[in-house]
Amino acid sequence: QSYAYLDVDIKEFLTERLDQATAMPVNPGTVEDISDTASNPYSPEQSGALVLEYRLPARPWGQLTLRADASYTDPITFDPQLFRFSTSGSHTLLNARATLADIPAGSDGSLKLALWGKNITNEEVREFAFDLGVLGFTQATYLELASWGVDVVYEFNR
Repeated sequence: QSYAYLDVDIKEFLTERLDQATAMPVNPGTVEDISDTASNPYSPEQSGALVLEYRLPARPWGQLTLRADASYTDPITFDPQLFRFSTSGSHTLLNARATLADIPAGSDGSLKLALWGKNITNEEVREFAFDLGVLGFTQATYLELASWGVDVVYEFNR
């Protein structure tokens, strides 16, 4: 488990104030202190994670492990001037995994089978954005939506 708290206090940030929609200077050539509205890019105020794992007693047919993890992140900005599309909202991601390991397979090998899910609540999370309002578009990337899978691993020389 982990928890992080970040309290940023920007004392002075001298730059041209830019329009939130177009990213063009509001008063071209005029430098002002925007420390009252600037943000600390890529740094959520709060974040945390929790992992729960339970390993059942080993059996002759294998070892079963159940795992779930959750991570929380406060809103994040990708630009200190807080452009309209350069943010990611707060989000919680949940993942789960069930693994059956040490399954005897042949004279000198073993199998490991795992069922897993990532982002199982299907959260849509903006991972990064670059606001090009002056050109009329924003480029953004997103984390992978819910995904599910099966892993099958054969291990030699058990």
